[in-house]
Amino acid sequence: MIANTPARSATAGSVPARPWPAVTREVAGDRVNRIVFAAVAAVAALGYSVLLPFDYTQRVSFANWQYFGPRYAAFTVEFALGLAWVVTLQVHAMRWIARTARRDTGRRRGGLAGALAAVVSLLPSLLCCSPVVPALVGLIGLPAATRLRTTGTITYFFATRQDWLLGGALAVLAASGVWSVRKLARASCLAAECCDVPAARGAAAAWAGRPGLGGDREPGQPAHGGLRASPGMEAAGERAPAPVPRPRPRALRRRRARRLGWAAAAAAAAVAAIAVVIAVTAGGRDTTAGGTNAAPGGAIPAVGSAAPDGTFTTVSGRTVTIASLRGRKTLLWFVATWCPSCQAGTQAMAGQAPRLRAAGVKVIEVEDYADLGQPGPPMSSFARQFASTASRDPGTFGTASPALTRAWNPHGYLDVYFLLGSSGRVAYINSGPASTMSQLLARAGGLT
Repeated sequence: MIANTPARSATAGSVPARPWPAVTREVAGDRVNRIVFAAVAAVAALGYSVLLPFDYTQRVSFANWQYFGPRYAAFTVEFALGLAWVVTLQVHAMRWIARTARRDTGRRRGGLAGALAAVVSLLPSLLCCSPVVPALVGLIGLPAATRLRTTGTITYFFATRQDWLLGGALAVLAASGVWSVRKLARASCLAAECCDVPAARGAAAAWAGRPGLGGDREPGQPAHGGLRASPGMEAAGERAPAPVPRPRPRALRRRRARRLGWAAAAAAAAVAAIAVVIAVTAGGRDTTAGGTNAAPGGAIPAVGSAAPDGTFTTVSGRTVTIASLRGRKTLLWFVATWCPSCQAGTQAMAGQAPRLRAAGVKVIEVEDYADLGQPGPPMSSFARQFASTASRDPGTFGTASPALTRAWNPHGYLDVYFLLGSSGRVAYINSGPASTMSQLLARAGGLT
């Protein structure tokens, strides 16, 4: 006798979930999956090894490998393996669906979380020590004074909390992998090797093949999904299978609409969070008191323009004006002492000091006023730590006045330098001397 319990569809869980270890062995035992895993892991490892040290050079270049230490190596291996596993799970599911289904009724799981993890892991490198934040803040139309406070605060957050952000991204990636395995374990579609016909519908078809339940509907018999029991079945106390639900386009549309609604809500929340950060940081520490000598339109001095005047104070306490540097080639470099690319650039600049002196270039490295509103080491200790003894001239390092910072660096770039000719005009502008030293030396050698 057949039980009176209605048959359930696959989506309702007609096939019991498989053990997670069995799913893992199934995925790992497939040759194509192993190839996908190895390829994704290799590409991801190469990408992360170049992108994670971006803070030190502000460039996507293989030169970043010189700053690729054990800390970045550990994050790279973990991200590469995690991302490769999530992608392999998705490929495995899609291959099963493509192989066994006549129409696509499956859906990838964990893809959004995996993509989010990859993006979040790169935020520290892409937002710190790069023009991304100043450019975004500039689009809002904030004045130069507010830009200095806002961009400094945001980039400082990413620069000093990179490990926390990378760890959070790694956690999202791990959760995505666990979620994907869970979905595969509970996917009756894959377990039953069928992605189109639910188990309950197959049971109903079996009932239809029994005597008295032919495929042709008798007069008065309900349509598909409402089979009628034969007299023999009724006498035996058996019941026909329960109606089998068919997929409803309206229900599918509502489900997709809900997913789109959640995605839109998440995007709106992200935009709101950025707006809150900007609103909060805009009222932070003042970095502009004492002058409004900003370049026209709040832009940095252009190549060929006269060098704006201003003052800076050397680590020995002497006040120097930009006008007094006229008559010799000068490299005026604005830094933040907490910026990784500034630290790496200072070491590179110290190593090339003899060549710069041979080209007749005097290097002036000045800290942006108040370190762009964020706590950092004083310039004197910064120079002692990152500049060699031979290049540690007290007149080379100093702190810019508020007016000088606003005139030369109104957007608050963490690492930007200007090569000035002996005539006092700007000849070359760039950033990240750790990765642009060859271009700087070439320009300095041909400058008059």
